[in-house]
Amino acid sequence: MPHGRSSSSRWCWLFGLLFLADCAKHVLTFSLGPVPIVLDASGYWILAGDAAAGDWLQFGNRIDYRTPLYPIALGVFRGLFGDGALLAAVVWQHVLVVATGLLAALICFQVTGSRWAALAGYGLSAVCLTRPWFANTLLNETLFTFLLTATVAALVGYHRRPSAARSIAWCALLGLTILARPVPQLVWVPLGGLCFYHATRWGGRTQSVRRIAVHVAVGLLALAAVLSPWYVRNWVVFDGVFLARLPAVDKWQVCFQDGAGAHLPIPASPAGERLLALIGTPDGDVPDRYSYAVVAALADEGLSEREIDELVSDVCADAIREHPLEFAWAAFKRFVNFWRCVVAEYPFYAGEDEYAGQFDGQRTWRFEPLARPYERVLEDVPSRRLRWNELAALLCGLGTLLLIVDRRTRVIGLSLAAVFAYFAAVIAAVGIENYRYRMVLEPCMIVAIVAGWFCASRRDRTKRPESVSGR
Repeated sequence: MPHGRSSSSRWCWLFGLLFLADCAKHVLTFSLGPVPIVLDASGYWILAGDAAAGDWLQFGNRIDYRTPLYPIALGVFRGLFGDGALLAAVVWQHVLVVATGLLAALICFQVTGSRWAALAGYGLSAVCLTRPWFANTLLNETLFTFLLTATVAALVGYHRRPSAARSIAWCALLGLTILARPVPQLVWVPLGGLCFYHATRWGGRTQSVRRIAVHVAVGLLALAAVLSPWYVRNWVVFDGVFLARLPAVDKWQVCFQDGAGAHLPIPASPAGERLLALIGTPDGDVPDRYSYAVVAALADEGLSEREIDELVSDVCADAIREHPLEFAWAAFKRFVNFWRCVVAEYPFYAGEDEYAGQFDGQRTWRFEPLARPYERVLEDVPSRRLRWNELAALLCGLGTLLLIVDRRTRVIGLSLAAVFAYFAAVIAAVGIENYRYRMVLEPCMIVAIVAGWFCASRRDRTKRPESVSGR
């Protein structure tokens, strides 16, 4: 008993020290000041203004490629705090990053039953310097990462003890995650299959089909209840039932741009010929293959947004049909590079003179005595090194495999594998790999690494006495 109290006390002290170190890291990151409200951040800020004015579901704009949760959240801050909205939003996002690290620790404990696994998981989160930096930007990664991690935590809770309430919880959280960013809109298919199949075998005995059917029904109802207002909005605004459409620039980018794109030739099809007739050259190409330049050139020819999207979609589909192997090879390389790409330069956009001072009248801050030395630290973080990212991906894959091999954690391992494979595949198919897109998986990667290692070491400890006694 005294030893147990000593161990518990030591754990509490270590966890408390980690928490203080984590908070100190966020104070240092906050001291750098906010990132200018430009490019994607500017788009969210404008939509937040509509939300603050009462247009929560954005009926007043024609944007069909974003979902509304992050602009709604920013709209709350704009409505409540005025010129202090940027400050309040950044503080809120730092709190979300801390909460995400605690959720990762909770999942490690849920999977392994070990407080030390929770401590290790939180320790890895606490030493990460990159995700906290994104809390200084008005981008949806921070909110999305928190909601995705919360969804996985709720899913693990359902795995441990299936119930209708837990089914509602993880499906509702998944719906909110989709409303933050539309990428995971189909991830519920593999996760739901694994989740409810596992429920039929929970506790080592076959469960009532009727009971599991109730779990499926209430979970789908929760998911539909969260998503349906946005589907209704799109039906009213665009006369179509959809969650979000892929922008024409993204379609063109993966098919025709050089570099990470497939750089396919313009197809010899009616759509391709029409495109070349509008903006082509005598040698049957496009003078500037940069996606935004192509869309701008088509707009200059008088095409509407819908006409541009339809033409680009047809040209891309024809090109893929003519050169399927080339497109598949480029997508495969993007799938691999998704796990290898390094973080962009710090601070994001702030180093560009053209963006300096663009804060839309918001109160800004920067604490130079803390900011200057901390910026030097950020210049050499592990996330900026290719080999580190490769090692992290390798450890994540190994940890996931260890979870799958262990019968007690197999479904959780398969669920994490489904999340990892789904995100990498979707980004590879429709976008160019970017650290921002992989960053949202880092808490789940920490869970896979820590829980996989703890489960493997626990299995070794249980086997060792058997091998001794068998001699």
